[in-house]
Amino acid sequence: MKKILFVFAAVLLFLDLSGSDYKTLMKQGAAAVKKKNFELAQQKYSEAYGAAGNAEEKYQNVIEQARCLSALKRVDERKKLLEGELRKPEYLPSQKQQMLHRLASQYLWGKNYDYALDKLNLALSIDGGVDVHSVLYFSLCHYACLIYYHKKKEYEPIILLMEPLTDLCQYDVNRIVVYTMLGNAYAKLNRTEDAVKNYRNAIKLGKQMKTDTSKLEQELRKLTK
Repeated sequence: MKKILFVFAAVLLFLDLSGSDYKTLMKQGAAAVKKKNFELAQQKYSEAYGAAGNAEEKYQNVIEQARCLSALKRVDERKKLLEGELRKPEYLPSQKQQMLHRLASQYLWGKNYDYALDKLNLALSIDGGVDVHSVLYFSLCHYACLIYYHKKKEYEPIILLMEPLTDLCQYDVNRIVVYTMLGNAYAKLNRTEDAVKNYRNAIKLGKQMKTDTSKLEQELRKLTK
């Protein structure tokens, strides 16, 4: 009985020390980031991962590692890290969506945009993920639409993704983006009436927020002259 209690106490001590090490190393990593010493930060975060006690700690650690690797322009290493974590079953759907978002963001404008689009669509297909009103959901849709518009030259998917967001977006600044992208997509499809409606909605919100709407007004004039 004494032996069992001793082993149990040793395990608790180990877990406590591991938790302490994790917090200490994460703080050291954050301090290094503040000083823009991303090499040291990445070293500390990498060490902290081994001391993480649960999936939430691992998730927070991986996000910080990904940020550091981006700053260090170690894109392949960042990709390997995130892809490896996404294969693990312990993460929540919303956490996987966030990792997929970060994974895709590195490839939006380069030659691997199809890879990025695949990850974004995968994130959007995950059941039980973030709320459709959330900023992350908007960002996943926005990134996908940027690829469809600028790289794929496909406009129907933009309409499918953006139309629901006219009612779902939390913030007007995001809703302006939604209306603008819809206006652009409808204009490309020669659906002038729909394009005009969306450009006008974007301009109206932009003026309410006192943002520059001159480019939107220029696009509107092209369609209504």
